[in-house]
Amino acid sequence: MSEISKNINTAARYQDGAIASMLYAFDLPLESAMLKIIDFAVSGNTDGGAHFRLSLSREGKNLILGFENIESGNRITITYDGDNVQWPEWMLEGDNHSVTCDANNFIDASRFRYDSSPFGLGAVISLSGLWLISNRDWTLRQGHNSNNSNNEMNDLSQQISINAGRFVGGAAIFNSNGRITADTIAKVTFKSAAMAKSVLRKAGSSKPQGDLIVYFSKDSCAAEGYNSVGKTTLEFGSIGGNRQIQSYESQLEDDILAVKFNYPEIFKAVFSTKNGIINVDNIKESTISYGATEHGKPYICVSMPECKVEIVLQSEQPVFVKDGLTMPVLALGDKTPRVVSQVKPKKTEKIDLPFEELDIQFPEAYSSHVKIWYDTYVEQVASKGGTITIDISKWFTSYLMKCAKDGTPISIEMRDAYREVTKTADI
Repeated sequence: MSEISKNINTAARYQDGAIASMLYAFDLPLESAMLKIIDFAVSGNTDGGAHFRLSLSREGKNLILGFENIESGNRITITYDGDNVQWPEWMLEGDNHSVTCDANNFIDASRFRYDSSPFGLGAVISLSGLWLISNRDWTLRQGHNSNNSNNEMNDLSQQISINAGRFVGGAAIFNSNGRITADTIAKVTFKSAAMAKSVLRKAGSSKPQGDLIVYFSKDSCAAEGYNSVGKTTLEFGSIGGNRQIQSYESQLEDDILAVKFNYPEIFKAVFSTKNGIINVDNIKESTISYGATEHGKPYICVSMPECKVEIVLQSEQPVFVKDGLTMPVLALGDKTPRVVSQVKPKKTEKIDLPFEELDIQFPEAYSSHVKIWYDTYVEQVASKGGTITIDISKWFTSYLMKCAKDGTPISIEMRDAYREVTKTADI
């Protein structure tokens, strides 16, 4: 664990507010280069920074970070394998989402050039808040001059001693019903990042530079390109064949959606040697998808060995599809999947194990307290689908989370009961 996470956790042991909210810091695998593409995805402010809300999720074993500009709707999610993440113990049961309530945050990736120290990034999470932390001054900050709502609920430095220019985030809903997502209604995945790059360059790299337009239908995908003076740079036709395309997925029926991928911006954010997240070290092992949301907005997915990045550019202008457009055949071989995707409803298992039938021993005097914790835990597990774990600490954690969500203070009686039960319970 990094020095900054260790210091925060040490300080949290002596802060009543941090103890009550179960505040905990841990390292994230997010590298400095990723802050640039986060800034690209959720920016749109005149100061060049990104004001956003954020989410942190544990789904299965994955760590998923989400960022959303609530004005433009632009958003990005980054998914990592969470096996090596030092999660707080109270996040290990089932899927969990924590989502901040507002967009009072600012990234300044340019600050890296003023600091030669190794970059480190972590998360601070509690039952009522979520923050990202950095070991570099002024890279992450709140209350920037274009967004000054830096109140006490958002200010981590009010709870733990930390430089105000080293964190973003704030008041959050833990165990929320959802997270920031980047969803598609259709997408085409190339067999390599280099092939996806080639199509983008053909459409946009001419002078003056232009855009790649991708058309999606139920069972076909086409592309064309225009530059800024209206000259055709890529003739309308199938986006690729069996040699280039790994898969095509669509939930469309009779509609044709067209979306625009701006060459200069996307090339810089994804493929640029200086600023892009795809480089010579990972391009051969990476794949890229171009897609469309249900509202006809561009979606990009970059799958690299270390993580998966998904971006929705909700602020992009819509593309008009002319009447009577005939889509070309998407000539994929038998081994290349062409999938009509369906959204499957989540299953919720019925949980029917009465408290009185549990095989667990604890002082009878605290039976009513333990039953409250257990009932709260069962309610949360049932809402997600799962099985009961015989663990009083997890039951009490569920009770704490419910109180935090409801804004109900934890009574001294409940805290004393938990301390006495865990001293003597047969767990």
